[in-house]
Amino acid sequence: MDLFDLFGGITEKVDGQVEKPAPKKAGTKKTASPKNTAKRNPANRVKFTYPVTVVGRNFKVEIPEEGEVSLQGVAERVYGSGYKEVAHERVRFIKLNDNLLMLDYQCLRQSSQDIALILPVTIADGMLSAVMEKEEKTGADIEELTVQDMMKMGLADELYRGIPYDYDATSGTALPVFSCQDLKAGSINAGERIHCFGNVETVADPAGVVDQMMGELPEGVTVVCYTGHGGRILYYKAVSAAVGTVKLEKIDRSPFQVDESKVAKVVEEKIILPVTVHFINFARNYTVTAQDLNGKEKVIWEELFSYIKSVEPLFAQTDRKTDHLYDRDKGMVSVALFSGRKGCGHPIYEIEDGFTMSQKIPQNIMDEVVSYFAQDLSREAIIQIWSRDGEYYVVYPDFQDSTRSSVEYRFPIYSEGVYVMTIHSHNTMRPVPSLTDDRDELQLPGLYGIIGSIEKRGDNLYYESYFRVVRFGKEPVAVDEDEIFERSRVVCA
Repeated sequence: MDLFDLFGGITEKVDGQVEKPAPKKAGTKKTASPKNTAKRNPANRVKFTYPVTVVGRNFKVEIPEEGEVSLQGVAERVYGSGYKEVAHERVRFIKLNDNLLMLDYQCLRQSSQDIALILPVTIADGMLSAVMEKEEKTGADIEELTVQDMMKMGLADELYRGIPYDYDATSGTALPVFSCQDLKAGSINAGERIHCFGNVETVADPAGVVDQMMGELPEGVTVVCYTGHGGRILYYKAVSAAVGTVKLEKIDRSPFQVDESKVAKVVEEKIILPVTVHFINFARNYTVTAQDLNGKEKVIWEELFSYIKSVEPLFAQTDRKTDHLYDRDKGMVSVALFSGRKGCGHPIYEIEDGFTMSQKIPQNIMDEVVSYFAQDLSREAIIQIWSRDGEYYVVYPDFQDSTRSSVEYRFPIYSEGVYVMTIHSHNTMRPVPSLTDDRDELQLPGLYGIIGSIEKRGDNLYYESYFRVVRFGKEPVAVDEDEIFERSRVVCA
């Protein structure tokens, strides 16, 4: 591995030697003294020379002292400066040089929405460190506040509302999980608001956004872009081990008031009947009552899903994966089916003969999609297009693992907005549906697209496209791009 966990990591080599925990003596329950524990803390062996600069997501901290400091000392100084995310278990770091330490957030994972929170919880994101206390929750039992509840509540002015979190019960912190992409030409448009190291600026020249926001970059790093609520965050990551010594270390979290006895408990959320089940895949609803489930007034998801499979056999297929989102206030469970391969996203409608778009998708949406696909022409990629209040927008997958001819993915589940279509790329290959595309798309009705033959010529992008409408029990119908989108600027012949 070329990165290491800042906390809870596996101890590997220190100064060329393998560092292993001292074995426990048989028949004794005594623990090592604090003095001995400190000696065995490998983070004390990784040294930095003051002044030290710590680069994190949306913040940069400079420690202007003299002499030498250990990694442990740097972590404690950053925590003391108010950046609580350094106490989070899964934050990683890279030592770029003797004066520069970079935290890495690409290892974050979305916590299960059913995990019960141990309050208070600190929502930490760079300059922001908001604390959610018990008194902020009213009505329901405070001890059953979940990650899903926190996503619904958000903060003032809808900040972080709907954004998933990586929740660490031991440190009591929740880090927002944003999607990440390499920043290349065409990724950012003029006029966009960008967050970087605690500053927010409007982009004047997309070609010079890195110089405008970051200045000169350290050797061996590349810029990435986090996309999420409220704009985008510029951040850079190491691309080569040559930038510095990289080890797996274990930090002592006790100075951060971390309670290692805390364990995130998974609760079985009770779904109150009757409930409306909204099938995102088919844009239709079922009402499930207590009579459908042996008179029960409350059921867990697995009980409800067993019933769902009986009314929609497609959900019972072993090669299909499902996800759901329960909105107690609306009395609705939104259920989505996805394959994890190309196609089979969330087709929304049962399309009959004759296809028309009542409101065509703006051309800037196609520009955004093609620019995203063109960032890496050695791999495939996938997106969805959704609509809310008459406005179209692009949704990027939470997870994407791709090769030149395949892409596995996972999209977030939304209870608001309307799914429109799924588009995947064929990079430089022709946009002709493959056997995998047919297998995934032809079983589910909906609108699908392929962008291929992508080519960069100077400042322009050229491509070919293929779109088709899949209908229940009928042959798919190919449609032209201009039947769906406003006329595109540049299209290969």
